[in-house]
Amino acid sequence: MESKGTIAEVFFRLRPSPDGYPVPPSRLIYQVVGHGSQRDYFYAGRTVFLDLVEQLNSVGAVVENFGSILDFGCGCGRLIRHWPSLTNAKLCGCDYNRELVKWCAENLKCAEFSTNDLKPGLPYSGGTIDFLYAISVFTHLSPSIQKDWFVEIRRVLSDKGIVLFTTHGHKFKGHLSGELFEQYNKGNCVILEKGLEGGNEYGSFFSRAYVESNVLPLGFRLIKHVPGRDNEDLLQDIYILGKE
Repeated sequence: MESKGTIAEVFFRLRPSPDGYPVPPSRLIYQVVGHGSQRDYFYAGRTVFLDLVEQLNSVGAVVENFGSILDFGCGCGRLIRHWPSLTNAKLCGCDYNRELVKWCAENLKCAEFSTNDLKPGLPYSGGTIDFLYAISVFTHLSPSIQKDWFVEIRRVLSDKGIVLFTTHGHKFKGHLSGELFEQYNKGNCVILEKGLEGGNEYGSFFSRAYVESNVLPLGFRLIKHVPGRDNEDLLQDIYILGKE
């Protein structure tokens, strides 16, 4: 578990974090992103967060109008910690890693946190969440559990609710070869199973064709698809869906 040993990293660790909230220990960061850099945790998280807000703005979604926001798969809070700068919405975070949720609950008082299992459901009443986002969550789930989670997500979304999620899309096709590459191109979900489902070593890859044929029929409409970009923090495809 090595952190990025730069001078910038050292200076970041010696000072209070820019938003005033504690920064998790490197061992927890490593569980989420595969490195222990506290500086990268904060600034890469902010990059993803600002891009998320930009994508919402591009489809006319007004952040200030959200009464409730759920970070589904919140990890150690690298995104949810940035919301208080933009909104007074009720903030909730959930994750199936109980150690990460415990850290968030003890240190990020801007939000309420809860645990969930690998399989649905969520501890929220139906129709109560205005915006739900899942950053690199469905990238580690099998098709059957993905489907069950989308059904559960639709249940908790308000009538005008929006969901944003990311996937291993076209920027990750290079990880696939032979039959797996062909299956991806045919619109199927492809799994590289190197560890337990839900973990970082379990990789799920699928394209827009898969989303259109397997996710939208569950009661969603596609608002926007953003293919992955040439930025190491923004390589995953983004989908924004509305409740049908």
